[in-house]
Amino acid sequence: MKHCLKRNGFAVIRHALDASQRLELIDALGPVTGAGRRGLMGLPIVAKLASSGLLLDLVRPHLKFEPRPVRGIYFDKSRESNWLVAWHQDLTLAVRGRVNVPGFGPWGTKDGVPHVQPPIELLQQMLTVRLHLDDCDETNGALRVIPWSHAFGRLTAEGIRQLSEHSDAVDNCDPSPVVKIIKVISNEPDIPFAPDWEITGAKSLNLRAERLGKGQGRIYTIVVQCKDMSGNVSTASVDVAVPHN
Repeated sequence: MKHCLKRNGFAVIRHALDASQRLELIDALGPVTGAGRRGLMGLPIVAKLASSGLLLDLVRPHLKFEPRPVRGIYFDKSRESNWLVAWHQDLTLAVRGRVNVPGFGPWGTKDGVPHVQPPIELLQQMLTVRLHLDDCDETNGALRVIPWSHAFGRLTAEGIRQLSEHSDAVDNCDPSPVVKIIKVISNEPDIPFAPDWEITGAKSLNLRAERLGKGQGRIYTIVVQCKDMSGNVSTASVDVAVPHN
């Protein structure tokens, strides 16, 4: 997780909550009208979760000071209630009341609660934990993030536009994906001695260093699969030749 946060500015943690915890939260939050609800820290079940070791242990290694939850928001997108969100940065904090302090501003109000933009140094000491209570992927409005945009501080609208146009899309960062050999193919299978290979480990195998006397040279095609913790899978292949002398 530390590697992901430092490089991309975000990390994906799978199954942070189990099914019963998600259902309990959905039941407690109840139906909403419009976009969702703010001020969830006043809801006992949310306040308890936000202050639990389950969540604080995720962020504690990445903050200089002991983490303290300060805001809870609930969004509930559906076919009946959905909205388009342009690329943006979340720069405001919810506060109890307005006090004019140098470096804090502009001010605004959301659902009757004062909000203010603090100095960038304060924002850099904060992390947001986003919990998905149901399945969320590219087909139903998943959160999109511009990787490494956090390294540029507070951006102008033009700066955000340029980053979005020149940045590669990333939906997860896994420093230790699972890599394994899944298949070997030979253009000269040596019947009846085939297969002419033996997969001995995730990334190791033995190949028969022979070829058919009347052939053009044996070529083994080794297929390798890479799978990250989000379930993304890709494959690649490499050829190993036993030339005909």
